[in-house]
Amino acid sequence: MLRPGLRLVGAEGIASLHRDGAALGPGGCHTADGKLRVMSDAQVNPEDAAAAARRLLEAEFEAKVTAVRELADAANDADAKEREAAEARERHSRAWDAAMKAGWSDKELRQTGARAPGAAAPKRRRRSSTTPAQPAEQATPEYQH
Repeated sequence: MLRPGLRLVGAEGIASLHRDGAALGPGGCHTADGKLRVMSDAQVNPEDAAAAARRLLEAEFEAKVTAVRELADAANDADAKEREAAEARERHSRAWDAAMKAGWSDKELRQTGARAPGAAAPKRRRRSSTTPAQPAEQATPEYQH
């Protein structure tokens, strides 16, 4: 596969690479950083080439194995947290039931700030101002009635 901007041109049985209209010659190619590299007529040792290929494949293989290892670890962590959350919801439900048996009503328990089992947790409000708000004691009213 040729890099973008390169095209293979064949003329009279001789192929050459062209980049933006400039001929690169029959042995020309570009490195990953886009620099022109000219192939030599030197013979390549097949064992050296195979060893280089093996190193490249092993690096890619190890990166994939590491990704799967991290994925499995994260999934196990998520499963453990889900079990902990389920146990916490069960404890919450039992504590609510115990408070009801002790004589508290739903309304009274909610007035204490306790959340009923299954009720959504209150959402936290985000402040949109960039300056810190004044504490309530220091705030001065704009209008006095």
